[in-house]
Amino acid sequence: GSGIGRATALLFARNNYHVFLLGRDARKLRITHLECGDATSLPCNLTVSSEVENVCKQILATNKTIEVLVNNAGTFTYNTFENTSDEDWSSQFQIHVLATARMSKMFWPIFAKNKRGSI
Repeated sequence: GSGIGRATALLFARNNYHVFLLGRDARKLRITHLECGDATSLPCNLTVSSEVENVCKQILATNKTIEVLVNNAGTFTYNTFENTSDEDWSSQFQIHVLATARMSKMFWPIFAKNKRGSI
């Protein structure tokens, strides 16, 4: 993607990790993928639980171990507190809380089995 997520992916790639890039914007994923080199890009809307489950299954089908999970997806609503709608709050909660929980829950069994891993 972009910003902190892109910088984090590049850092891990430069330290010889195979990086899985997830995000909604396929164009940004392709650009970051090219910069990372040995990486895998998987377009995914992290607010949709079925998409998260499918992409995690794809990752685990090709990699039997995961060492690090970086939950970095996020958005920001540019509005004042009093003008932020319930829909905006719900959207923020979906990406910042539920997406993080879904991803962590999917990979937790791998970390527990291996008795190591970082989120």
